[in-house]
Amino acid sequence: LAILLTGLEADLGVMQEFGFDVPGDAFTSFWTAVSWPQKVMEAISAAEPRQEDGKMKFMGELQKAQSDFSVELESIEEAIKKLSEESDLTRAEELSETVLVLQGRLEDAASQAQVINSREKLFEFSETEFDDIDRLKMDFEPFSQLWSMAGEVNS
Repeated sequence: LAILLTGLEADLGVMQEFGFDVPGDAFTSFWTAVSWPQKVMEAISAAEPRQEDGKMKFMGELQKAQSDFSVELESIEEAIKKLSEESDLTRAEELSETVLVLQGRLEDAASQAQVINSREKLFEFSETEFDDIDRLKMDFEPFSQLWSMAGEVNS
């Protein structure tokens, strides 16, 4: 663009030297085109602080999501522990519903882990390993089967 504009400027100069009347709109268009690179640079400079502010905001949201997610995993772990201590078959239907809720929470946790990892990639952070989710699923599975079957038998 700079080379093209330099050539156009030379052409306009030559035309003026030889007394040719350069139309006003051509003259205006030329100087408008010359000013655009500066306007673009100014727009970029103006956008950089907003971009940095947005980045900081999203980093804060990521940290909050990670913290909330950690609390949710602890809550799920506690619920599985309570479920493991249950032995009252008269509550089988209630506990089978608890199993369904916990299954949903574990599935949501796995999805949320993927979202957090994708956001970490955006910020070029190392991805968090969420091995706890797999462990929780394995810990939950026998109680899930037990209370699901007991709920079906009692209903």
